[in-house]
Formats: sequence, structure tokens, C-alpha cells
Amino acid sequence: MKKGILTTLLLCCILLNGADFFAPAPDAGANLPADKVYPAGRIFPISGYSSPSATLMRDFGFTVAGPVYGKHEAMCKWAAKAKEAGLPILWQLTVNYEGKAVSMEFMNSTNKKGAKPIDWDAIAQSAKENAQDAINKFGDSILWWYVTPEELRHWRSKEMKYLQVVADAIRSVDPLKRPISMYQPGHYGKSSLEHYTPILDYISQGCYPHAGKTYRTWNRYWSENLTGAAKSGNRTAIAVTEMYVEPQLEELGMVPAWVKYDVWTPLLYGCKGILVFSLANRANFEAHDRYFLAYSDVIKPLNGKQKLGEVLLFGVEEKDLSYKVTEGPSEVVYEKKSAGKVEKSMTYSTILSKDMRHASGRYCFAVSSTDKPVKALLQGLPKQPVSVYDAENGKLLGTATDGTFPVDFGPWGVRLLRFEKAK
Repeated sequence: MKKGILTTLLLCCILLNGADFFAPAPDAGANLPADKVYPAGRIFPISGYSSPSATLMRDFGFTVAGPVYGKHEAMCKWAAKAKEAGLPILWQLTVNYEGKAVSMEFMNSTNKKGAKPIDWDAIAQSAKENAQDAINKFGDSILWWYVTPEELRHWRSKEMKYLQVVADAIRSVDPLKRPISMYQPGHYGKSSLEHYTPILDYISQGCYPHAGKTYRTWNRYWSENLTGAAKSGNRTAIAVTEMYVEPQLEELGMVPAWVKYDVWTPLLYGCKGILVFSLANRANFEAHDRYFLAYSDVIKPLNGKQKLGEVLLFGVEEKDLSYKVTEGPSEVVYEKKSAGKVEKSMTYSTILSKDMRHASGRYCFAVSSTDKPVKALLQGLPKQPVSVYDAENGKLLGTATDGTFPVDFGPWGVRLLRFEKAK
């Protein structure tokens, strides 16, 4: 009798735990419009620099147009095409000073001995005028602002003052207080990036492995620094990923895997947008179309029927699920070098995963940070029949019954899983 009661109680506990596992999270984005791009709506922001066509971007899954290089007039011309294509705009703001657009060349000249003092009121006025002109012409089609010149250096006081003056000027004329960003180079560490969080709303940084030349464990270190700096200032991290270096002939087949890994690694660390550098048709880059199609394939599930972008933006991170490597390297090492010498060595678990609860269900997204195949066991599922689906295409992969599920990763592999109670 007692044994039967205990068995029943144990079964109830298992079922209750299973019910808790599958319980949906409150939809943190419920009040945002489904047809607007984050932060104005629920659509995940994905854009690329210097695209030849906003319509092409839209048709292949990109959700934001811009930035483009050039003067204010060039940005206005591009924005008109983007608006016609129905895409919101990442507005690259240029500032005019003494008849020219402010450039890094100009900023360098201000640090020379005997340089003329900068008229900060004139800088502010130009920034206000160009931002106001953009708002007058394109209104709420502008999603966020992008300050130029890029890569203003935190150790140069005039450059940081310029950034502050321009950011303040934009905010003074923008009634919607849209986010302000600026591109940062990939070699900046967390402490360098933190200099910008008091001024900027979005911290964006490039991660360029140069096709196959840099081992992609670097992406882990880079993502860690970028998102760590953004979080320390309560800011949003935006990943700038690579599309401009021609791979070796024997590497061309790896482009789809590289692109998927390069996108999903920063997303798992918490980045809330992707900018691709660059969509331009450039000389000596024969792999352009291969990369473009690979990006299109990777980004479509973020905003297509699957809406995995909403899971990332509005889901709740849980700690129930983890991976145990059963075949292949369980750890990977990144060595940060300076002048050819190892300055710092970091060891990471080969598999990086994110266990997510969302209003639409329960998910686990994972990347493998090695160029070798890996077999692993997903652990922590309820000990009852659980249907495991490929979250990208909806295909049923199998049923877990004992709380585990075997998962294979290819080189630089990405696995995106969704779970339901087995019927």
C-alpha cells in the first residue's frame, strides 16, 4: 500500500516537473507591434553595410536598411529607396564643419601642435540640422542613429567630446529618442568598450575572422567582451559580422557553416542585432553571392514562421539544459597574442548553449566552437516522453524519454532545438 502511494507521488512529481518545464513565459514583447523592428517592434534587426539594393535586402530576409557611406545627401538618397522597399533605416549621420564632412582625418588634424580650436557650437548645430532634416523627410522610418566618423578613440579627449556633442545634438531634436550607435573595431576589449556606454545606447563592434585565417574560438572571446561591456552600462550589444574577405578555394564549402556560427555565437551571448560588413560588391571578392545567400538562409528563421528572433529578444533564459560532449574535443582554447607572443589564454567549453523559455515554447540553441565534428548529449529534459524538433524547419528529430537526447554538431556547427510534450 505504502509502496503504491510512494510510486504515485513520485509519478506526480515527475509530471509536475514536466509541466513546469513546458510552461510558457510571459510575452515580454506582447505590447509591441508585430510589423515593426526592435526596439520599436517585435522583428529582429538584421542589416548590412552598403547594399546596392534595399529591395534585394528585403526579399532575402534583411529587416533594416543601412548604413551607407557618404555625405548627408547620399544617405537621403539611400533612405528614400529603403522607405520605398518598406524597410526601416539605420541612419548614418554625417556632420559638416567648415564646408566638409567631419572625418577621421579631420579629427587627427585637431591633435597636431598649433591646431585651431574646434567650434563645438558649430559641430552641434550641423548635427542638429542633419538629424532634423532626416526626421522631417523620413520620420519614424528611422530606426536608430549611427554616428560618423567611426572608431572615435576613447583616449583622445577631443574625439570623445565630439561623440558626446553629436549624441546630445541628436537627442535634442529627436522626439522619439531613438538609440544612438557607433562602430568599434574588433580588437577593443571590454574595458575599452566601456568608455562608450555613458554616451551611446547601442555598442556595436566588428568580429572579422578573415575567412579561415583566424580560428573561430576568437568569436567567443569577442562576444564575451562586447556583451559584457554593454551589460555593464545597461546598453544593447550589436554584432558586426564579416562578409568581405575572399576564402581560399578549398574553404568555399565552409562559408555557410562559418556564417551561421558567426551570427549565432554573439546571439547566444545576448546581442540584439546583426550588421553585416559588407553587402557591397567589391573587387577581389568572388564569394560575395555565396556569402549573401548564406546570410539569407541563416537570418530567415529569426523572423520567418519560426520567429526565433522573438525568442531571443523576449524569452527568459533558464538553466535546466546543458550539453555533455561524448565524442570530440570538450574544451577549446583561444590564445590572445600581441607581437607574436601569447598575452592571454582562455579555455571555453566547446559547446555554448542557451536554454530559453518563451511564450511560444521551450528552446535550446547551441554552437560548437571547433572545426572538428562533435557528438554530445543534451541533458536536463523532463524524464517523460519529450518531442525534440529542429527549431529552424519544424522537423521532428526524435523523442527523449530519459531526460537526455543525443545531438551531433558538424565543424562550427549550430543546433537549434524546440521541445514539446510527446503526444
